Amino acid sequence: MPRITVIYRRDELYEQVWAKPMRELAKEHGISDVALAKICKKLDIPRPGRGYWARKAAGKRVKQTALPPLSPGKSPEHRVSRWKDPLANQEVGDEAQSLLAREADPSMAITVPAELQNPHKWIRKSAGNLRKHSKHPEKALLKRACLDVRTSRATHDRALLVADTLLKALDERGLRIEVTEPIAERDGRYGGDSSAKPSKTGVHILESYIEFSIEEGFDITKVEPKPSRWQTSHDSDSWTYTPRPEYKHDPNGKLALKINSYFPGQTRKTWSDGKRQRIENCLNALVLELIRGAERKRLEQIVSDRREKEWKEEQLRRQEEAKRRELEMAKLFDLDSRVTDWNHATSILEFTKSVEASAISRGEDTSPQTELGLWLAWARGHAIQLQKVAVDSVLVIRPVLNQSQPIDGLRLNHV
Repeated sequence: MPRITVIYRRDELYEQVWAKPMRELAKEHGISDVALAKICKKLDIPRPGRGYWARKAAGKRVKQTALPPLSPGKSPEHRVSRWKDPLANQEVGDEAQSLLAREADPSMAITVPAELQNPHKWIRKSAGNLRKHSKHPEKALLKRACLDVRTSRATHDRALLVADTLLKALDERGLRIEVTEPIAERDGRYGGDSSAKPSKTGVHILESYIEFSIEEGFDITKVEPKPSRWQTSHDSDSWTYTPRPEYKHDPNGKLALKINSYFPGQTRKTWSDGKRQRIENCLNALVLELIRGAERKRLEQIVSDRREKEWKEEQLRRQEEAKRRELEMAKLFDLDSRVTDWNHATSILEFTKSVEASAISRGEDTSPQTELGLWLAWARGHAIQLQKVAVDSVLVIRPVLNQSQPIDGLRLNHV
């Protein structure tokens, strides 16, 4: 995963902190205002107090705290290694922009009605199965294609009402909903996975399938284990067995909308009931994040395809470079072989001259009919043939020597 190092310099950050509010400055740096405040604390940078920007906007006189001397031993710089978004320079597509702009229209606000009316087809198909397995909702998803709604009977009706509203809103936007069939449990072969795969609920957006669900939270209570009979019937010197602690999961009635698919740069995947928030008011936020997630997956695929293309081009370039080096080595080897043959032939001719001169100086007959004359003629003919092959064959195979692809073998003069 790519990372970048950001350097915060004390003097520069001090000027920035007193030039605009922390929340705005933090957005420019791509971090939260809390993280920026921690950096200011590490660099001993004073920050404007509460009400500073309101008084300044009202035209009242405000006082800027001077930058104090740096504490001994502290660095005037702070470095942060941060994840670099690989899609930061990618432009959002026209279709995604259109979908996001439509969600900003107030008329597209999703409102959950007071009661369920004319339920969606997947509500009708799933309601009975979900109610039947309300104690163990995951079992309903293993029986047949069913909405991924995991709640107790107490929140069953409310969850179905929210799911019905969401499904109708997605249909209204022209987005295709798909509920997959579960894969039955079967024995894995050769140590493979043998677990069953439950039914999934998702929506097709921008050629991507994004899964989502509605789930109920639970409170975890530790259950004290019962005393073991080994502990009650044996003395302290005997072996004792301590049971593992058990935990009880009780549904707490708080529902949550969840995005179960992963996509790069995912900022949020869960919207839960809280003191000031109900999931009925979060459906538009969920749809927005579904669209952003689908667009991020599309952009990720574009970047992945480009990287794969660049990798293939680099591999091709390296292969061509290897072939070029191979051909160059073959040509050099061929040249060295020809020069070696030429030098060998020249040495043979010089040697025959010396042999003939030595024989003549001793008064021996070197005419072609004599044994020595025949040997000298044979040696000179061999040398001349070596020179002829070394020189003449170069003129014949010049196209081969200049080609970009190496030929079979290293001795080109054998062509």
